[in-house]
Amino acid sequence: MQAQHDGVAEHIQALEADLPTWTGSADAALGERIATTVVALRAALVAHLDEEERSILPLVATTFTGPEWGELGEKGFAAIAKNRRLITLGHILEDADEQERRAFLAHLPAPARIAWRLLGRKQFAKETAALRIPAQR
Repeated sequence: MQAQHDGVAEHIQALEADLPTWTGSADAALGERIATTVVALRAALVAHLDEEERSILPLVATTFTGPEWGELGEKGFAAIAKNRRLITLGHILEDADEQERRAFLAHLPAPARIAWRLLGRKQFAKETAALRIPAQR
């Protein structure tokens, strides 16, 4: 797991090093390098998250108490910038099935559920629309 964390971090560091220069220059070769790095980052991240779901979460589910699991979630949530929390919630909910969505939302405090309904859905939709290429018909 640590080797996977290190690999993801290397890709992120490469992007952090290249993006400021590319933003100012729009250099095509640098843009290609950034695109290659993003593809590699995605592959590394998907492999890591799949491994976590396969190997780590089952262990956590059998060894953590309810309060410990809650504390883990709170620490993860605290690490997300406040202006990104509702958008991050959208990413979590996007790949969940209806039962998972209901269960996840049921564990959120009422103000967070209300904020999601009133603001978060729109913020998430706006950001993802700007980032994703529309499907061709």
